[in-house]
Amino acid sequence: SAACHYREHLQYLHNQFPVMSIWGSAGTGKSITAGIVTWLNGTDYMQQDSVVNAPSATTWSMLEYCASTTTVPRIIEEYNKSKMSPSSYRDTGERIKQSWGRESAMRGKPGSSSMSRVSAETVVIPISSPLIVISEQEIEMPAIQERAIRVHLTKTKRAGRRAELETARRLRQSLRQFGKVLMGDALRTTLDDIDDYMGRADILLPERMDDRPRYSMQVVLLGLWKMREVLE
Repeated sequence: SAACHYREHLQYLHNQFPVMSIWGSAGTGKSITAGIVTWLNGTDYMQQDSVVNAPSATTWSMLEYCASTTTVPRIIEEYNKSKMSPSSYRDTGERIKQSWGRESAMRGKPGSSSMSRVSAETVVIPISSPLIVISEQEIEMPAIQERAIRVHLTKTKRAGRRAELETARRLRQSLRQFGKVLMGDALRTTLDDIDDYMGRADILLPERMDDRPRYSMQVVLLGLWKMREVLE
C-alpha cells in the first residue's frame, strides 16, 4: 500500500507492479486487514468505498473496476475457483495478470459503416489499478503466482493480536494522515531516487531468486523503507 504511492515511478522505470494476494480460511481477518491498511491510500473500504465481489461481477464491471485508478489499490474479494464459473474465473484471472504490466484489454464489435476488409469498432482499456486479491483458496494460476506477493493468513497467526487490530481500527484516521505525507513525498521523489532504492533492495536478495518474485520483494522493501523514512 505504501509502494502504491510510487507506482508511477516504478511504471516508468520497469513497467511492472506486483499484485497482492491475501488468502486464508474464513475468519482470519483478510478483509478487515486490507480495509485498514489501505487507508494509507485515501480509501475507506470499511464504510464508504466498495470492494468487488468476484463471483457476482460481470466482465465489463470487473474491467471498469480494474482500470479506474493508477496509484490507489482496488480490492477484489472472494476470488475462489469453487464459487465461480470456469469462464468468469479465467476472465478475472486475466484482469489480475494484466495489472502487473498495465496491459490493455480490448473490446470491440464489427463496424457497420465501412466495406473494407477489416471493419471494427474497438475500445482499448489499460488495466492500470494496483490490485489486492482476497480468497479463501490460494490462487492456482502459475502466471498470477509469479506476479503476486502472496500472504497466507491463519487464525493461529492472528491469535493474541486482537488488541492491536482494534487499535488500528480505532486510529485509522492516523493512517490517512500518514498516507497524505507519503503522497507528498512521492511528488518530491525523483526517478533516480527510486532507482537507487531498488538497487539497494536487489543487493539484499538471493542471487538465484527468479526475476518476478525478486522484483516483487524489491517493491515490498521500497515501500517499507519509504514508510520508515517518512515516519522519521
